[in-house]
Amino acid sequence: MSTAPLTAQPGSVPCPPIAFVPEYEFDDDQNRVFHGLGRSLRLLGIITMVNGGFALLGVFGGPFVALIAVATAVLYLVNGQWLRSSGENMKRIVGSQGNDISYLMTAMSQLRRVFLVQVILAIFPIVSGLFGLAGLLGIHLLSFG
Repeated sequence: MSTAPLTAQPGSVPCPPIAFVPEYEFDDDQNRVFHGLGRSLRLLGIITMVNGGFALLGVFGGPFVALIAVATAVLYLVNGQWLRSSGENMKRIVGSQGNDISYLMTAMSQLRRVFLVQVILAIFPIVSGLFGLAGLLGIHLLSFG
């Protein structure tokens, strides 16, 4: 990779200078909504992390219970941190000038991760139920065989 300075090629048209375009600024009513949502997300994040701490109490069960407890605690703690951080970015929208959209998009990215984990967790009981149903049907069919 060359470290030589870039120069215009003969016959090329130089680009005009890029003008600074400030980001959209939310008004006071919109800022109140973001502030309230930020507070709620931060509180939910803290509560979720506390639940993750309580989930760790399961390590005092048997080995299988301890494994489930640690996995559950990690999910709660990570999701809680993402929620809290998203709330912080929502609240930053209120106090910023020229960065509203950047903070909003950062918060949305964090919430997207939270909801992706929630979707995955919502699928587990369905899959588990289907395996359980298949097991029951298998046992039922074997008993008549």
